[in-house]
Amino acid sequence: KIILIAPHVFSDAPHQDSLIFFRDFYQHLFETINYIHKNKLDDVNWLVKPHPSSQFYGEDNIVSNLVKKFNLDYVKILPSDINPKNLIDLCDGVVTSVGTISLEFAIEGKFSINAGICVYSNFGVTIDCRDQKKYYKS
Repeated sequence: KIILIAPHVFSDAPHQDSLIFFRDFYQHLFETINYIHKNKLDDVNWLVKPHPSSQFYGEDNIVSNLVKKFNLDYVKILPSDINPKNLIDLCDGVVTSVGTISLEFAIEGKFSINAGICVYSNFGVTIDCRDQKKYYKS
């Protein structure tokens, strides 16, 4: 399996138009990678793609530096400018906080796990988690 982790721009307001159960978008990424590490989820190839707008907010290396700290050979960092359509074709699913990439995966019939509730939640096209227990179980 190949799963994409798609973090948000960290400077964005995580509780403005949505409800996430992490303190912020950085904690979401950190805790997700930490969970993968602690539970040795090495039977999955994890791809982490920084948000395409991250460079506009001066966040160029935050994602790569975080992922590199864990030193996991089954978690790879992708360039932020890679075409999302190529990733959808390549990956089996996506994990994000409340990113619209979930909708892009859903349109192609692929699963997406959201670490929160947003405007497109509760329509049955995404796995919308309301707490960390459900998130990690998904």
